[in-house]
Amino acid sequence: MARIWIITNSGSASTNAGAIADLHRCFEEHDVETLRTIDLAEDDLPDLSDLTQEAPDFIASFGGDGTAVALADRYGTDGASPILVLPGGTMNLLSARLHGEAGVEEIIAAALSNPHAEQLPQVEGPGFFALTGVVAGSTARWGDVREELRQGDLGGMLRAAGDALDATLQPGAMHVEGSEEAHSALFIHATTTELRAEAIMAENLGDVARHGIAWLKRDFLGGPTEPVAHGEELRLSGPERHIDLLVDGERDRADNPLTLRHGRSAAWFLRTAQTPQP
Repeated sequence: MARIWIITNSGSASTNAGAIADLHRCFEEHDVETLRTIDLAEDDLPDLSDLTQEAPDFIASFGGDGTAVALADRYGTDGASPILVLPGGTMNLLSARLHGEAGVEEIIAAALSNPHAEQLPQVEGPGFFALTGVVAGSTARWGDVREELRQGDLGGMLRAAGDALDATLQPGAMHVEGSEEAHSALFIHATTTELRAEAIMAENLGDVARHGIAWLKRDFLGGPTEPVAHGEELRLSGPERHIDLLVDGERDRADNPLTLRHGRSAAWFLRTAQTPQP
C-alpha cells in the first residue's frame, strides 16, 4: 500500500472542500493511505524533518503551480519524497508539462502503476527559481489580475486588468544581452540544456487577446512571440531600478539588471506522460 501526504490550498476557488474530498476518495479507491493532509490556506508546510521521519512514498500537490513550487522549495533535497503534481489551481502549467492533458484520476492511476521520478530543468535567479518560466517586464502586471481572479474579486480584477493593459501597450523597454531590440516583456524558460528567451509581442489589443486565450490554455508561448536569445546564462535589463516579474505565475520583482542561469531542480517529480511535454 502506498503512503502519501496531500498538500492543497482551499484558498483557490478550484481546490475547494468538494474537490479535496473527491481527491481523498480517488486515493482511497486506489488503496492509498493518506498520512497527512495539509491545507496551505490554514497551515504552514511541515518541516523537512517531519517528511524524513514519516517518509511517504510521494507528496501529492493539489493547488496549482504555486503549491508545487512551494513544495519543491521546502523539500528539494537528496532522499526526500518525490512530488506528484496534480492539476488543481488557476495555473497548472507544471502538471501539463509532466502529465499532458490527463485528469487527476488518470494521473494518479499512472503514477501508482508505473512511477518515474526525475529532476526538472529550471530557471535560476537571485533568490528564486522557476520550473515553468519567468515573465520579465510590463506583462508581469497580469499576475495582479490572476491574483484578483483567485480571490474572486471581480471589481479588483477589472481594475487590475486596466492597469495591466495600459502597462502592456507601452513601448518596449526590456533588453536581453545579445539582442539590440527592446521588448515590452520577455518569457524565459528552461529546456533540457539551456535557457531560451522569447519576446512577448503585445503591440495592440489583438496581440493581448491572443496571449490571454493562450494563457488560459496553459501556454505562455501560444500568443505572438519571437525568439530573441538562448544560452546557459541570460542577462536582462530594463529602464527602472527594478524589473517586474512573474515567477511560475507568481508576482515578484528583481534588481535591474537581472542575470538568469540554467539549473536543475533539487526536488524530484513524478512524470506520467511518456514523453516530456513542451
